[in-house]
Amino acid sequence: MRRLLFVLGAVLTVELIALAWQGANPEWKAYQRAFMAEGLARAGTEVEQRWYREQLMGVREIRVEALGRVDRCTTCHLGVDDPNFVDGPEPFRAHSPILTAHPPERFGCTICHNGRGRAVTTLAAHGDSAEAPSRLWRGVYLQAACFLCHGASSLPAEAVATVLEGIKSINQFRCLRCHQIHGEGESEGPDLSTVGSRRDWVEIYAHLLNPQAMSPGSTMPDFPLTRAQAEAITAYLLTLQGPGQAIYDARYLARNAARGVERYLFNVERSTLSVGAFRYEGRVLFHDLGCSYCHRIGTAGGEVGPELTHIGRVRDADWLRRLLRDPASALPGGTMPRLFLTDAQVEALVEYLVKLR
Repeated sequence: MRRLLFVLGAVLTVELIALAWQGANPEWKAYQRAFMAEGLARAGTEVEQRWYREQLMGVREIRVEALGRVDRCTTCHLGVDDPNFVDGPEPFRAHSPILTAHPPERFGCTICHNGRGRAVTTLAAHGDSAEAPSRLWRGVYLQAACFLCHGASSLPAEAVATVLEGIKSINQFRCLRCHQIHGEGESEGPDLSTVGSRRDWVEIYAHLLNPQAMSPGSTMPDFPLTRAQAEAITAYLLTLQGPGQAIYDARYLARNAARGVERYLFNVERSTLSVGAFRYEGRVLFHDLGCSYCHRIGTAGGEVGPELTHIGRVRDADWLRRLLRDPASALPGGTMPRLFLTDAQVEALVEYLVKLR
């Protein structure tokens, strides 16, 4: 008994020390140190070098009172408006020129990108967890944000092409024979008017491919959707949001200056230039990204896609890496969606999957 108590006490002590270390060395500090070091290397003048040296470390916050939003994304995405980082590494790369029409001071970040604006860790901020529906919107799913505020008439067709294809597919497959959207349609199936607020895009996509696997007992037919069709319908369904996600006030969208907008910097201290890196745990990431919606490992997971219990026996790391980066290239004609993963996420998942033997 004494030995057991000693072991338990030692484990608890180690965990408390680890928690204390994490509290004193949050992830965002490592990113800010890395940004300062990279900025010094990219600086072209002494003035720029001085600017990077004199930057204070702290949680950066953008409050847009008019939209009820608090976004801390620039705590890590520090080069968002820095011309020295136009070709910089993530998460420091400068934003595309569209930022000039959507300044963060007026709109924040999550109005377009989704995610959890108040969070200050990668997993929480990007919504890479099982807690739907705050997953970051990437790739073609960003079109949902454009469509939400601007509709189709005021944008170039290519800006919302995937969403428009989704609307066409909704009509093609007669979805409103069972579902309602904003009062139109029937009520045999669930009302989809706010489905984008209740489900993340991975879950929606998986449900479209195999409704019975996602919702046992569902009476929804198993439509033979292609990857492109499932992607397009998902993009459209993401536009079906509850109140608060979109800006419907045309006067606000057109305004040149916004009131009630402030930037905050707190937890201030002088920076020191030592570079740290965030590492994902592949097993946790597999679940949190929603991979288990479709794939089973052992006795846990879904049946939308193939079982992966022994995937490491039949696929090598290079093939898995190619699959995760571009499923359409690795599996032509398949239905696995592109997940728009970062290099760090790809490597963590590959490291996990190759060991499944």
